[in-house]
Amino acid sequence: MAELNYPKNEIEYYWSFFDKCKIILDVGCGTGWFTEFKNIAIGMDIYTKRFIRGDVRKLPFKKTSFDGIFASHIIEHTKNPSVCIKEFKRVLKKKGILLIRIPQGKYKYPESDPTHKYMFTKESLEKIVKKENFKILSIWQRYQFKGMYKLPSKIALPISFFLGNFLEPTEILLLASYD
Repeated sequence: MAELNYPKNEIEYYWSFFDKCKIILDVGCGTGWFTEFKNIAIGMDIYTKRFIRGDVRKLPFKKTSFDGIFASHIIEHTKNPSVCIKEFKRVLKKKGILLIRIPQGKYKYPESDPTHKYMFTKESLEKIVKKENFKILSIWQRYQFKGMYKLPSKIALPISFFLGNFLEPTEILLLASYD
């Protein structure tokens, strides 16, 4: 079991988007903090020994294998993220759910992480996802603050959105379905 380096309420927040899914792909799963929280996710990472080893640009799965895909802080590491979106479309079932997280603020620039090859705005992320005929259900920016994870989600999220008027966003989230 992976060490939960993410607070439980944060993991539950991401899982809430997949409540109707039976099998989910966690692309770039890293330590498995999302994958191992529930038994319906399959973890895949390019550097793993514990999960399925694979490249986000050529997923090692058959067509229409998954009801949902969680792509957390992964596609910005590729020079051509459109290839990743095409692969998501290939392995996702019709009406499947795609949740993408992209770092923002001090976390998005190559100076803070030289493995970041592509910088996104809400508009650029939405454009490449729409190009592959995904239906955008929602796209938003999150604003996190110190101590946020110690609060229940019902309290932390409204505070986070309010503070968005004063803070730089820490990530972009995009929720889409493939029809």
